[in-house]
Amino acid sequence: MKLSVIRRILLACFGATLLFAGCEKPNTAPVAEFTFSPTSGAMDTLFTFDASGSSDSGDKSSNLEVRWDWEADGTWDTGYSLEKTASHRFTVFNDNAVTLEVKDTKGLTGTLKKTVSITDQGTITGMDPRMCVCCGGWWIRIQNDTLRFDQVPAGSQALLENAVFPLPVRVKWTKKVPRCLGDEILVYDLIRE
Repeated sequence: MKLSVIRRILLACFGATLLFAGCEKPNTAPVAEFTFSPTSGAMDTLFTFDASGSSDSGDKSSNLEVRWDWEADGTWDTGYSLEKTASHRFTVFNDNAVTLEVKDTKGLTGTLKKTVSITDQGTITGMDPRMCVCCGGWWIRIQNDTLRFDQVPAGSQALLENAVFPLPVRVKWTKKVPRCLGDEILVYDLIRE
């Protein structure tokens, strides 16, 4: 009788083990999510990124590792870390793509890309009256520099029509290459203040 009871217990345990092993959920990739603040800024702005909203069906959020690519160029700027917050300053006045990668404890990954808008304050002081091939355009004062741009970004044309100068603006820009006289910039966007 004792042997029969032991067999039943062993079969019950063995069967339960097989049942649970057969019902195990397959591992799925984690879901990457992040927020950042402020939502836009200038080059001196320190942005804070928070990936604590990332999740995984098989792991606690605290066990997920994250890493960041600040330029979304495919080169990771940080290593994997359990720390879900990071800070960064950008070096280009433009829309900067940021990529987050989240890795679970079994090695599966999920990614998310978002755009951070970086602008600078400037004042358009008027038109450049020179009419040579590499001159002309508009004068803009940014910080302590007077610079020139020759093309108004699409969608910004109306901003300069009938404008009264000086005109305060938020501007997304970078140095122009090649440069003619050394003061040219490439303007991506102008936003009237």
